[in-house]
Amino acid sequence: MKRGFLISLLVLLLMVPVYSEGFSISFTGNYLSPSDEDYKDTYGNGVFFPELKLDYQMGKNFSLWAGFGIISANGTTPVLGADAKSTQNLMSFGVGYNGDFSKKLGYKVELGAVYFSYKEEAMEVEVTGSAFGFRADAGVVYNITGTFFAEVIAGYLSANDTVTLEGEDVDIKFGGLKAGIGLGIRF
Repeated sequence: MKRGFLISLLVLLLMVPVYSEGFSISFTGNYLSPSDEDYKDTYGNGVFFPELKLDYQMGKNFSLWAGFGIISANGTTPVLGADAKSTQNLMSFGVGYNGDFSKKLGYKVELGAVYFSYKEEAMEVEVTGSAFGFRADAGVVYNITGTFFAEVIAGYLSANDTVTLEGEDVDIKFGGLKAGIGLGIRF
């Protein structure tokens, strides 16, 4: 139920700007410092993840946005040294506020919800699930032209889930601090 609702909401958010002016699309390469210590022990202190974001400008300073990102990492379990693989799909949406420092330089602040769909494989065990959380981003936007822009973004993503492994409940944290650089186009 939750997954179907989120997918429906994301589709609606993506359809609105297609028929309107004030629409932009951006692609950002992000570096994420995971908040889960067990994840760090297996996959390292940081992972790269690309994100595609659609934004619909509602008036002068406010916007609605939706994004999709993928985190994929390979690692080694700390005790046994077994191969491990983690995949997380992130769907997010929210509201934003933006403004200009000058004609070429602007800023934006975004708040929203994030949905993590995950799969982890290690030692012949596969764990799948999903978690719903929040995200907050802030960034500086450089207007290359009236149509093209570049941005530097920093933010935080957070979600939690509990899974049962061998009869024991294990808490999992998703997200963490992130920083990214992106390029975009306005329509």
